Amino acid sequence: MKKSLFAIAALAVAGLGFAGCDVNTTNPDSPITDACNNTCLEGEKCLTTSDVVNITEATCFAEDKITDDECANGLQLNDDESLTCAEAQACGDITCEVGTYCTTALNGEGVEEQGCATAAVPDCESKGMLAEWQDDMTVLCITADVRTCTDDSGCEDGYICDDTEKVCVEGTREELNEYTYVRIDDLTSPNVACCGKETCNNGCTKDDPGADIDAIALVKADNTVKYATTVAGYANAFLKGGDFYKEGNTMALDQNQVLGEPDSFKTYGGATGNPADVECHYTNKIISEGEPAASDYTFASLGGEGGYIIVQMDGKIEAGDKLDVLEVGDCKLINKSGNVEGKANQEEVKVQISINAEDGSWKTVIAKAQASNGLISSTITEDTFK
Repeated sequence: MKKSLFAIAALAVAGLGFAGCDVNTTNPDSPITDACNNTCLEGEKCLTTSDVVNITEATCFAEDKITDDECANGLQLNDDESLTCAEAQACGDITCEVGTYCTTALNGEGVEEQGCATAAVPDCESKGMLAEWQDDMTVLCITADVRTCTDDSGCEDGYICDDTEKVCVEGTREELNEYTYVRIDDLTSPNVACCGKETCNNGCTKDDPGADIDAIALVKADNTVKYATTVAGYANAFLKGGDFYKEGNTMALDQNQVLGEPDSFKTYGGATGNPADVECHYTNKIISEGEPAASDYTFASLGGEGGYIIVQMDGKIEAGDKLDVLEVGDCKLINKSGNVEGKANQEEVKVQISINAEDGSWKTVIAKAQASNGLISSTITEDTFK
């Protein structure tokens, strides 16, 4: 908390709570007798970091600002420059112990997270920088181009997430011509989606009509597999109304079920795909009573024609990659009780890729296809990007 001579004078005139400690301004020739270098004015007292838990150097404080109470944990400096006994403080859902600082900074995934810093927190915003948590729970100011991330959503505007280094780099996907987005459109007609045939005599017999997407996988040339990390758009056609609209239906509507590794297809092998007569699990746990919650399902339902989902992949899509859509169709369906229920219906979908999540820039990978052993798959070529 260093101050210039001008600042010291200004604070003294204004009657504020502290002055600086750089040099002996009271009497430069007198011997140094305290940690503040004899800079404290009349009516002030020099306190050190052992006296006040949240200062970083010895500082002069107005005596009338110092509490008379005996403080077991030492003093703490408040926003109004008063000093009171230090106590643990609430910090959102957690409590910060004495000597720590409640603050919000970016975690290792580039997402803001509240926590208790172990040292005074720098004012990063005034420097045009970002605050980031370090491993020792201190906070460091960083520029946007070294911000850690998992995908583009963790970066500031004008930056994207580098697929290899997992830090934000300046630029856009369009400028770099990098394809990371996948869009899946449900092409299943309403009747087929609802009852498995072109004519439904008794209305919709399914609560999860249309394509049921478990996961989207990008198999690279070295056989490593990248999955979807973020949902950028989702619409379930079944909820838009129409002949088979069901008020209050919430089945299989958790769009985040498409993210990460497959949940329905537990034997998916990446480069080797799915085995013949593959099992596909309806829920991610056995449910003996009642109906599953939306998060219990292993997939997100698109609801038939008009439904779609857009995701961003964990890495750019390149020629030579194999793009797999795992759809709960043409597979041995294991129901919520853990029993085989028969073959799951096949639904038609369209698969496209893009450099952003907006309309008008999509390149078709698969114009129309149904799952075979739970997979709708295609190899990306240079022609795909034309």
